[in-house]
Amino acid sequence: MTMLQILWFFLIGLLFAAFFFLDGFDYGVGMAVKTLAHNEAERTQLIRTIGPVWDGNEVWLITAGGAMFASFPYWYATLFSGYYLILLVILVGLIIRGVSFEFRAQSPMAKKPLWDNALALGSLIVPFFFGVMFISMIKGMPIDAQGNIQAGFLDYFNWFSIVGGVALTLLTYLHGLNYIALKTTGAIQARAQNLQPGVLLGSVSGRGGLCAAFALPNRLYQGAPVGNAAGAGFDRCLFGAGSCQYL
Repeated sequence: MTMLQILWFFLIGLLFAAFFFLDGFDYGVGMAVKTLAHNEAERTQLIRTIGPVWDGNEVWLITAGGAMFASFPYWYATLFSGYYLILLVILVGLIIRGVSFEFRAQSPMAKKPLWDNALALGSLIVPFFFGVMFISMIKGMPIDAQGNIQAGFLDYFNWFSIVGGVALTLLTYLHGLNYIALKTTGAIQARAQNLQPGVLLGSVSGRGGLCAAFALPNRLYQGAPVGNAAGAGFDRCLFGAGSCQYL
């Protein structure tokens, strides 16, 4: 692996980190529209807190995908073909979430609950399936010599990846509650502050379970250590220097 490849690898990681850091609270606020707000005025108040920034924050995800395509085409091809359906669901979540802002603003009062539900659903789908995708990659995915993922349903959805999806969803929800506490006043701010400890406990518990799974030797990795997937296996899979079993 050359220094340029290492540089691009960390740059892509930085872009994904910026996406989750800057766009994470948008998903949390979107979920809070149905779980925290009690009336139409409060729901509108929440949506207005992210109205100026939500679409700009998603540019980080597009940039990360473009950087992956430009720098690591084997990685890009394997990831986007092997996770095609999961990425399609994420895209659908992004679409229904995006259009819900506009349609809600133009809809009569009787139709606004429909778009509130669409906003909350889209905001839930995206972090959950991103968590499933990333954690299943850490667990290890079988691929062939051509870089094609040869995985079944349980390779994508198992207790490990589902816990990861729930943990990331709770983390974005907590991020949104913190943002709401900073950007609002009154009763909804107080409810956000009161809800934070419970969501924090759930998020930390999920991440603690994942850390314990990493630390304890078991059949979770199908006989391959994490270092093999992230190190030598990563180099062989992504840069086309042979074949490997895990991604």
